[in-house]
Amino acid sequence: MEKEKTLLMLDDWNIRKGQDAIRLLSLPCDILITSRLSPDQWPECRTVCIEAMGAEEWKAVYSVYNEAIVPGSPGYRQTETYRASVQGHTLKTILYLQQFSDGKHDESENSRELDLDSAGI
Repeated sequence: MEKEKTLLMLDDWNIRKGQDAIRLLSLPCDILITSRLSPDQWPECRTVCIEAMGAEEWKAVYSVYNEAIVPGSPGYRQTETYRASVQGHTLKTILYLQQFSDGKHDESENSRELDLDSAGI
């Protein structure tokens, strides 16, 4: 019988500290880690650097959730401010945009908080 293969996936692992990290990386399985740390912080691993989406790609994402979120609009400026505050975290930004399309969020300059409870997080 063939041995079972295991893939451990760790999303957004941005802190490398202590014995737990050493033990985790020595597990007898394949490990896929996503991280915002520089690849040189992972010397014992094979790394693939994926660059953040550019401005044009983000404009396309914004338009999927609300056609009114265009460069220069209050909603665009607000979303850009939010995206910068979460260091470009794609899922959080998309959830933020989702609130516009769900009508749970207004586009005024004073409304900047992501309602994580209504987003299911």
